[in-house]
Amino acid sequence: MSRGDDNKPRIGDAELLATPDALSMALAGLLGGDLFAGSSGLNIPSDGDDGFAWRDRAGLMERFWESKVAALKQPYGKDVSGPGGLLVLNSAMAGRGCRVLISQVELKSGLEPRADADQDRANCSGQTAQPAASIDLQDAYGPCVTLMSWATASMLSARFPTVTPGGRISCAAADLAKTRPDLQLIDGGYAETSGLGTLADIAPMLVQVVRTYNQTNPTKAPVVPIVLFLEDAARGDIVETPQGLSAELFVPLAGLHAKAVQVSSGTLLQRLATSIADPCPPVAAAPNCQKAVHALRTSVPHGIVIAAPLTRPSVEAPLGWTLSGDSVTRLKDALTVQATGNCDPKHPEPEQNPDGPDGTEKPIRPGAYVCLHQLLHTLN
Repeated sequence: MSRGDDNKPRIGDAELLATPDALSMALAGLLGGDLFAGSSGLNIPSDGDDGFAWRDRAGLMERFWESKVAALKQPYGKDVSGPGGLLVLNSAMAGRGCRVLISQVELKSGLEPRADADQDRANCSGQTAQPAASIDLQDAYGPCVTLMSWATASMLSARFPTVTPGGRISCAAADLAKTRPDLQLIDGGYAETSGLGTLADIAPMLVQVVRTYNQTNPTKAPVVPIVLFLEDAARGDIVETPQGLSAELFVPLAGLHAKAVQVSSGTLLQRLATSIADPCPPVAAAPNCQKAVHALRTSVPHGIVIAAPLTRPSVEAPLGWTLSGDSVTRLKDALTVQATGNCDPKHPEPEQNPDGPDGTEKPIRPGAYVCLHQLLHTLN
């Protein structure tokens, strides 16, 4: 979606990549290439734009993606951005557990690292200027990944173990090999399932950039940040009535849920709302900024928008690299509902949204956040 063919709708590219052919390539690579190579030590090459070369099953999937969307062959970097702006992908380091950010922009926390913290930067530890427990791949390993394509960058964030092997990053240069240990990267969901944690970590820095812009451009329209969170499954953070107390015997088990709550998407959205709450400099420096924030927050409270399918009685279709026709249809229908306003409390569905005890309509919005329709209406 961020790097597709500019001559046709990006959603068409996404549907092409979701067909079963890509997974078929991976299975063929597993049975006809990886297993044979692992047992015999012989790597069977495959044909590609760069000639015959050894490609593991993940590489074969990348090759399929590139054959469908030519733009994915181009080098990954900051020079090109899609309609959604610059892209940050999450990967994870197997073993150590560091979050690895495959980003088009340099991500720093604003803290000054120690003078001798270069190796810490490549190990997501110590006093670095990186987001917490994270490695900015381009910053720490930039000279080692100069030939990385958009397809490879995407796959590094989605290498699900067993289905695809872990991605390997090595530095050939002798001066970097000493301070840049080899990386073994897997699906970013192992470190963080929603991606909101990354945004929450860099939000203070981003808001400072916005605040500086609003201060230095007082005569221009102020910038007010909004978080649009897209999900492919029904939301799980519906506002619920507090549970009752547990019997003392079950208190240890009841307490196990606390850790999951603190890192859930609903909690991270609350933290983001706090981080982006004040993008304005002092009133004297930008008198129109507070007015703009108030106007936007009236329509989009807390600056948070959630676009996710509503909970409906249905058989859940599996989601992944390959989407069935049913999955694609459900996601399209859900997007239409979001964009047309049927997700708004003013359009209740009796089965899901019965009237409240006082006769008022109970909101069906998860977490009481507005949906995509309200954001589109506000922007228009």
